[in-house]
Amino acid sequence: KRSTAVDEYIKPNQNDNESEDDYKYRKDHPSFLTAEDHPRVVVFYASWCGHCQHYVPKFIEIAKDVKKEHPEIYFYAVSCPAHSTICSQNNIKGYPTVLWFDVGIDIGESLISSFKAEDIIQKFQELHQEPKIHLQTNKIQHDINNEQSRVISTDRFQDASISFDYALQNGIFMTNEALDNQQAKTLRDWFELLQISLPHNHNILQPNLFRIHVVAATLLEKFDSIVLSEANLSEALAK
Repeated sequence: KRSTAVDEYIKPNQNDNESEDDYKYRKDHPSFLTAEDHPRVVVFYASWCGHCQHYVPKFIEIAKDVKKEHPEIYFYAVSCPAHSTICSQNNIKGYPTVLWFDVGIDIGESLISSFKAEDIIQKFQELHQEPKIHLQTNKIQHDINNEQSRVISTDRFQDASISFDYALQNGIFMTNEALDNQQAKTLRDWFELLQISLPHNHNILQPNLFRIHVVAATLLEKFDSIVLSEANLSEALAK
């Protein structure tokens, strides 16, 4: 399937008065990505990705938990091999990747550090239960853009932290079995590289990088335990 959801994405038929270019755009852009009436959580995947297959049950359970409290939030999945343009526009670099699309927005943004039901609910409440400020002049928008450009490095560090957390939660264990020797060696090498290369002291400009360093060091201390099961890894991360 190219893309799917609780509501199935149906391949559209070309209208008599529709040009080939318009039809191709509509066919290649699932309508739920441009929906203006509800926020969406979208997982981008590839059918050949083992991590994606392992992640499916988690995504379904999270969707069920969220929709109990906020049925207005919809969940979807998009196949990147089938929709390469969309995945490129959303800067998808690996699978699975989960993005938040707010009402009327067709380019997603990363969810906060861990993808859990409570994170999605918090994201929704932050966006829809606080008063929104409507900017009235181009000058104000220009000032904001200038300020955003000053913190782009900080944003990248935050993205790195989010990616690290996401990889730990969804990219280590593909089955319920312990890691084999080669997998364990690769994981240890990764943790050691992070521990060595990232800041060893807390830096106000790079707190996210220091946090990754601390987490990597902690997991190395508990390494023999965490490679045995996903439950052990989750327990170590929770402490």
